[in-house]
Amino acid sequence: MSIYSDFVREFNAKIESICTEFVDDSDSELKEMYLYSVMSGRKYRPTLVLTGKLIGDTGYDENTLRLAVAVELIHKYSLILDDSVDNDPLRRGETTYYHKYGRDNAQAMSAYLMNLLYKELRSISRIYRNDKRADSILSFYEEILSDMAVGFISDLNKKSRDVRGIRRISDMQTTTLLRNSMLIGFVCSDYYEKHENGYLLTVLEKLGNCMGTVFQAYNDIEVFCGHEFQQANKGHLFPDFFDNRKNIVLAKVPIKIFSSRDTNELISYINKNKLFEEVFNEVFDVLKDIRQCIIKLPDRSTGRRFLMSFLEEKEESIFNLSRADIFNFNDINSISAI
Repeated sequence: MSIYSDFVREFNAKIESICTEFVDDSDSELKEMYLYSVMSGRKYRPTLVLTGKLIGDTGYDENTLRLAVAVELIHKYSLILDDSVDNDPLRRGETTYYHKYGRDNAQAMSAYLMNLLYKELRSISRIYRNDKRADSILSFYEEILSDMAVGFISDLNKKSRDVRGIRRISDMQTTTLLRNSMLIGFVCSDYYEKHENGYLLTVLEKLGNCMGTVFQAYNDIEVFCGHEFQQANKGHLFPDFFDNRKNIVLAKVPIKIFSSRDTNELISYINKNKLFEEVFNEVFDVLKDIRQCIIKLPDRSTGRRFLMSFLEEKEESIFNLSRADIFNFNDINSISAI
């Protein structure tokens, strides 16, 4: 969809331009550090802002870009902190910020991104000052920031490792940003301003929650892929298991096995009790819910078409992963990839 490629191009230019402190030639290294913090990744959350906008509208404007930039600033500073705490040298094959520039610079850049976020939110407040949508838009950002902070603190202090607790933390760290990105885009639309939208807001909220569940489950399963995949993706093996992180699969494993850190015992229990099959079945049920939500959106809207393509892509990738032989251990040092 050309409107999405156009949006990403304009978005990249916008998020680069808001860095006004490092513009002198003498600051070129600092500008490069900023760009490394914000320019990587798939820009999925900003495109969800656009998707919400395109549920009812046919195009986007400068305000949509501002709203998307604010969302991405939250996402990027959270990734910098998350990777630093988790000691991950790679994120999807790219060197993490703290590993490239050090922990001190990671903390400092996080603070700078938060300052840029404050500036963007202040601009957004001015833009929507006399608009009934202002309170709703800003409340979504407040919810994102609150949920992600509390979720991060809870995860950092290992407050829960059972299934219910992990779902709660995942909702606060992963789902809240996906759901509210889409809601922010929808509420800023002209369609929202001109129609009664309680029903659609409920549909989009459920849709965002379901998307977060699928995202988190897929990420949790990925860490059980083969040796080469894990090394290329994260830079080390089984990080969730050895670092005692939240993981929906590991939450189904008895604490005795989890605490032993015996990889072979873990694999044996997962396979014997068909835990992967259980998680995959749960994900397929959620994908069905996503489809039911999408068909309730306005017909022929660009946002609906984008969400349908997302669904079909996830259905295929989850299906292929569910058919794969994730584990094949001969011994603890012999792991075959999918």
